[in-house]
Amino acid sequence: MSNAPSLSARRRAASSDPGLYGPVRHRRTTDSVVEQLERLILERRLEPGDSLPPERELAAALSVSRNVLREALGVLGQKGLVRVTAGRGTTVVRPSTEHVEDALATLITYDEISLVELCDARLLIEPELAASAARVATPEAIGRLDGLMRILETTREDSEAHVAADRDFHAEIARLAGNRALAAMVLSVRAPVTRSMILGTSVPRAIDTSDQDHHDVLAAIRARDPDAARDAMVRHIRYVRDYVIAVELLDDAVEQERTAD
Repeated sequence: MSNAPSLSARRRAASSDPGLYGPVRHRRTTDSVVEQLERLILERRLEPGDSLPPERELAAALSVSRNVLREALGVLGQKGLVRVTAGRGTTVVRPSTEHVEDALATLITYDEISLVELCDARLLIEPELAASAARVATPEAIGRLDGLMRILETTREDSEAHVAADRDFHAEIARLAGNRALAAMVLSVRAPVTRSMILGTSVPRAIDTSDQDHHDVLAAIRARDPDAARDAMVRHIRYVRDYVIAVELLDDAVEQERTAD
């Protein structure tokens, strides 16, 4: 049996080698540290799961103070590229859409992007993803969608669980379509919309109508009918758009009544 270290062990050793990192000399020091570490991650010289050297060693290799290094790691953490864990150090992580979702949520809160605009963006993307999913659907994929549909049906009295299942249903269709760029856009755009839906359950029969739409989309995908899947998704998102507008009008009416008092 060979005693040679495994590829993953060699990579972990390489990521912990201070020689991989060089002194930073330009721009604002923190920005330079972020730029160097981000480049190493994006060039796959540092892979998800790799551990960075201990703070003291890494700061020395970069010729920066530990405070500057901590600030830079905080920025990389906000970008979703590393995870800093007390007592365990810093680990490279795989980027996800979560940080894009958070940025969109911030813009919505600040009134830079409306929920109606997000629904309009979904109308440009998700119907084609549903059509693509209908073309390539496998029995296994349809089984996953069936499972998510059952969760939707059994969580109607739990707004947060139902909205989470709604999001997962659409995410599965996006993944099934096979376009990772569009799937990432769907996940990023949907999260703020679904968060608003949790607060809008006072609109009558919203869940019933939405779930019937989901049934129609799934039936079209099961039938391998791209045109029907596209049309069903258009109807669904147009309904959600109208729903969002109704919720906003209701919120405005409640706010006007509150301020009048």
